[in-house]
Amino acid sequence: MYFNSKNEGCVTMQKIIKHLEDNNMTYFQHMLFAFWLARIMLVLSFKSLAHAILPCLFITDVSDAVSDLKILFQEMHDNSV
Repeated sequence: MYFNSKNEGCVTMQKIIKHLEDNNMTYFQHMLFAFWLARIMLVLSFKSLAHAILPCLFITDVSDAVSDLKILFQEMHDNSV
């Protein structure tokens, strides 16, 4: 489930263009969004590790952020259809 790979074959320009069009983004918009998302996930990873060691820290931060990201992706999907 977590590693469901839909990346069949090598990367082609057609696949890149289709992905960008499907998500209604330019290359640079997509790149900035991916960097922003990676930064959020990195911060959440550290919060999760801190919570694992000291459960009184960041009690709902990660689950709240995951819920927010789910809503964001659903809205993005709804707007691209």
